[in-house]
Amino acid sequence: MRRVAWYWLLPVAVAAWELVTRAAQATYFPPPSQIVARLRELWFSGPPSRAFLTDEAVADLVPSLSRLFTGWSIACAAGVLLGVVLGRSSWLSGLVEPLVHFGRSVPPAALLPVFLVLFKVGTPMQLASIVYGVVWPVLINSMDGARHVDRQYIETGAVYRLSRWQRLTRIILPAAAPKIFAGLRLSVSL
Repeated sequence: MRRVAWYWLLPVAVAAWELVTRAAQATYFPPPSQIVARLRELWFSGPPSRAFLTDEAVADLVPSLSRLFTGWSIACAAGVLLGVVLGRSSWLSGLVEPLVHFGRSVPPAALLPVFLVLFKVGTPMQLASIVYGVVWPVLINSMDGARHVDRQYIETGAVYRLSRWQRLTRIILPAAAPKIFAGLRLSVSL
């Protein structure tokens, strides 16, 4: 069977985009050549010592990355903590899990008006929307990992009279770690 090469499709699509937008002359739908020229002017016309980044690009990039990493860190910590608690308590999980699945189905963009009312415009609102969008895969995978720890591991810990903290740190978290890290990996892409 012959394989079709799709690598030629991108240049054709960009050329079609260029021709259609130049013919339409729409103000709010510029051709790709104008977009690239404006991008270079706004972001990449700085000195070589700063990787050609302009002052505005540096001023915008650092706070954005710090909000991104702060939001992701908060979401990961909350997701792992709540996920392990919910995964180990069947009563609490039965009570909260429908709300978790409902919350995960609501897109973060739909809650922007709520976040605006609660936090006003600024960093707290941005962090809240990042945390809300990222927490779900970590929470669900942590719940699943903590829930499906092999029962023999838990019973062995009880035989050795491990405290609850020791069972959590020496048995439950290491056994749930593959699922937890899968959730962390998925959350990075969000």
